[in-house]
Amino acid sequence: MNKKICGIAVAVMAISLMLTPLAIARPGAEKNNEKFEYFELLCSGSTAGTSDRSWYTPPNADPLDNKTQHVRGGEWDTGDVVELTVGEETFDTESSPYYVDWTTTFNTNVIRNNDGTNKITVIQLTDVLSLYYEGEGLVGTLVLNLKSAIDFSTAPPGYGGTMQGYGTGVLEGVKVSGEDIGLIDPVNGLFLRNGTITGWPAEITND
Repeated sequence: MNKKICGIAVAVMAISLMLTPLAIARPGAEKNNEKFEYFELLCSGSTAGTSDRSWYTPPNADPLDNKTQHVRGGEWDTGDVVELTVGEETFDTESSPYYVDWTTTFNTNVIRNNDGTNKITVIQLTDVLSLYYEGEGLVGTLVLNLKSAIDFSTAPPGYGGTMQGYGTGVLEGVKVSGEDIGLIDPVNGLFLRNGTITGWPAEITND
């Protein structure tokens, strides 16, 4: 009986070993590589859009007094500049055959001083970069989650932010990590995020 059980176990192991190379070589496995590449998003716009909800705490005081202003579901007014860089590849709204567009929503908490000036602004942003292919439409997205803060007690105001992201569709398995650099050109409303990206499919190129 023991020999029979042992024989079955050996057979199962043999079948498992035979199937393993097939699993490793499955189609699309090359998308999930761990090659680190440079990532950059240069974009333009402003927070002048609408929001789902806005309120103050405490609720009964003058908005210019010492309290916090909250905004949820803010819609960003996007500008003309959207440039996504992955390694040495650049995609924008007019590149070919792949091109991108960008939208972002935000939540903010603005903590004010007694005189009504800003003290600290805490920002949560959700960027969605949509990747299109000519003739096929939307093929995937990159979703970036950013957490940032502006400290107005320093001169100039101190800024710091982090960024984590993931891909969907043809970009499934893509991971992004880096920083939200913030506003780099106040005149033109240019913002920058940069860091590293892994798992970008080698076939997605405009070369």
